[in-house]
Order: sequence, then C-alpha cells, then structure tokens
Amino acid sequence: MTQEKLAQAAALLLAARQNATPIDSLPDALQPATIDESYELQALLNRSLAVSLQQPAGFKIGCTTSVMQEYLGIAHPCKGVIFESTLHSGHATFNSKNLCRPGVECEIAVRLARDMPAAQTYTIDNCHSFIGSAHCSIE
Repeated sequence: MTQEKLAQAAALLLAARQNATPIDSLPDALQPATIDESYELQALLNRSLAVSLQQPAGFKIGCTTSVMQEYLGIAHPCKGVIFESTLHSGHATFNSKNLCRPGVECEIAVRLARDMPAAQTYTIDNCHSFIGSAHCSIE
C-alpha cells in the first residue's frame, strides 16, 4: 500500500472518529493487505489523533478470545493505544453525541511498575515482576 493510500485511509478514519460516524469498512482501494500495513495505518492515524487526544497513556490488547476473533473476522489478538484524554479514573460522564455505537466491555487493566525491554520474549513466568498493580476496568 502506498503512503498516499495510507494517508487517504487515515484521513477517512480520522474524520469518522471526529464526527462519531460509523464506517463499516474502508473502500477496497484503501484496505490494508497485510497486518504490517494495518499497523502502519494505525500508527499514522494515531499521530493525527494525538493532536486532539493528547499523547498515549498506555496500550491495549484486543480480540484476545476465539469468540471475538470469529465475530470480527480476525485470526489473532491486536494491539492498540490508549490516549491520555480518553483515560478516566473513577467517575466519568460521556456525551452520547460524541460516541459511535457505544458499548461497555469489562476489562483488566495492568499498571506496570517499570518498562519492559522490547528485545525480550515474555512469558507468564518472566513478566510478572513488571506488574505494579492490576485493576478492574471498562472500555
């Protein structure tokens, strides 16, 4: 996918997000063909979103169950960014006009005690020392 097409796709997604307008899918010509292209598109969109949503405050993993993977037509978990202005602790009020297909998902949030080096492969046995605390959360 060319940089021009990535920019066009990111612009469509940004406009939909800013206007709370649902998009069922991108036009065929703007569809990422690979997971790498998808993450490249996500990174481009995130740079634009950071202008209004502030910087990333954390990261998320979605589509982690076979039920959600089947529902979304994705064969693997996906990673994403949580922006600072969208992170709420305690009570929060939301304007429904700013939401597109609102819903609530129960989640588990983990606050790290320290950074995890990117060069290492992690397993359940060697990553627990990085966890500072775990919390119930909603998305």
